[in-house]
Amino acid sequence: MEKDFFQDKLKKLVQQRNTLLVPLVALSFAVIFLSNALKGKEERVVIVPTTGVSFWIEKARCSPEYLRSFGLYLSNLLFSKDKNSAPFKNNELLSHIHPQQKHHFQRVLEEEMMRMEKEDLSFAFEIESVEIQEKKQLFSCIGTQKTYLPKGDGASSEIK
Repeated sequence: MEKDFFQDKLKKLVQQRNTLLVPLVALSFAVIFLSNALKGKEERVVIVPTTGVSFWIEKARCSPEYLRSFGLYLSNLLFSKDKNSAPFKNNELLSHIHPQQKHHFQRVLEEEMMRMEKEDLSFAFEIESVEIQEKKQLFSCIGTQKTYLPKGDGASSEIK
């Protein structure tokens, strides 16, 4: 009697094992397949701002919308400033510079800031056109750089 009882229990356990073996094998193959698929995948971050157009950023590329908005932001930091806003804008600009070029840009920006303080200058950049090269990931803008002197005399020159 005991032998029959344990044989029945053993048969049920073997049947349960065999029943669960099929989903287990299928799930194992799915995990292996998805792991291999993720191995070569590059991440793309899509940013949807509350105002304006949405854009995306990948490992070495970005959308033209992002390139345009970030290029305009950096252009504003670089070309439009006065002696009071120059330290903040220069520090913000240096945080986006590649470390190999940082010391060179820092020296140039410090010289410009000293000149602004010495001569009491202010700069304003009026953008006239923007060009984006999506394949090369380049942004360029054309406009007029205005330099304001302390007595209100204005001088302007075009920068491309």
